[in-house]
Amino acid sequence: MRTHAIVLGPMVLLAGLAFAACGESSDGTGGGGGEAREPACVEGATREAACGLNDRGTLEERCVDDAWEALACEDPDECVDDVVDRTEFCDRRCEAGAWVDVPCAPVQLSVGTEQACAVLSSGRVACWGEDVTPTLLENVHDVVQVAVTGGPVCTLHADGAVRCVGEDWDKCASHGGCTEISKGLCMLTEDREVWCTGWVGWDARPVVARVRGLHGPIALRSEGKVTLSSVGGTKLEEAGRSCAIESGGGVHCWSHRALGGGGWGVPAYLDAEEVPELDGVIDLDVGGDAGSICAVLDSGGVVCTRIPPDEAIAPRDDLPTSHRVRRGHYHSCALSLSGEVWCWGDNSAGQLGQGHTDPVGGAPRVVGLDQVVEIDADASSGALCGFPGTIESKTTCALRENGEVWCWGNNFGVCGTTSPLPVRVPLRGGR
Repeated sequence: MRTHAIVLGPMVLLAGLAFAACGESSDGTGGGGGEAREPACVEGATREAACGLNDRGTLEERCVDDAWEALACEDPDECVDDVVDRTEFCDRRCEAGAWVDVPCAPVQLSVGTEQACAVLSSGRVACWGEDVTPTLLENVHDVVQVAVTGGPVCTLHADGAVRCVGEDWDKCASHGGCTEISKGLCMLTEDREVWCTGWVGWDARPVVARVRGLHGPIALRSEGKVTLSSVGGTKLEEAGRSCAIESGGGVHCWSHRALGGGGWGVPAYLDAEEVPELDGVIDLDVGGDAGSICAVLDSGGVVCTRIPPDEAIAPRDDLPTSHRVRRGHYHSCALSLSGEVWCWGDNSAGQLGQGHTDPVGGAPRVVGLDQVVEIDADASSGALCGFPGTIESKTTCALRENGEVWCWGNNFGVCGTTSPLPVRVPLRGGR
């Protein structure tokens, strides 16, 4: 009997396996006449699973006809976390599944001959000109400063790179990164060197030359003219002038003429010369008429002269204590410590902000403006608003504490007219 048990055991096991194989098909539906498998779920039962853009939603499944059937995902999120939407004027970022506006109020201004631009707190740049509606520069991000020259708009980025619209080369790539740019275009590097750019030749070949004779420059100001010459040396556009404030409050200035005037024979250096009449300077601007320069002294007073000086420095005794000064084309404006703007000089386009275009003596306060933190004007000239020939830029703009930008003078987009009172630029600070 024990022998039979040993022999029959494996036979019974094999038979059982064969029966199981024949009783159910590979798809679980049963085959060979066997019984159907157990249903996948109990009719009417429900269960939940995570779903949605950030897996914070709830997906409910219900048992229908012995199978799980998914219902609609109930997702509270409207976007994927950390995604930035740049399709609108102001960026927005997705935080915790909801769109949050990225601040885009203006933080810095630059006024050129044909347009003005503002750096927004989002790191993008908005510009306006003949079309009074501001538009964003495409694919330009992480900007800390903008400079509107007589040529392309140039931007300084958070990583120290300097790029100009329409050009794919970094002007500071070989100089260790830059910390400041000016109209013109001049650049202050991390190691306190100054390099200036010009466009030379029929093909506007870009060149860069270092400025010699500087001793610890901390700030740059330039006319908005672009250095551009033909191969034969015939100037297509007049070269501008730049100045640097030294760490001790002294001033050195140089001309861009050598950079663009030699055709293909571009010099490796530009030479700066000291303006000994100026000392204790905390801010300045250059250009406008015959190389004029105005400076704010550490006392808060404003003085003006020419480069090189051919007359005594003229202090502006009709101004309050100031900390900014900007040169326009035959007019100037100062920003007082109290946040008001005071202008003097030519008023033919209402650039003194008095509500009229009549000559004005002294330096009156611009009507209706207060709480101003930044001003800029353009001291160059160009073919403004499509008019043939040379037209002087007579526009000044101001940035207020609340993020509003106001401009007056010929105001770009109001071509053929003047705006003798400040007009608000429709820069959007939110959605």
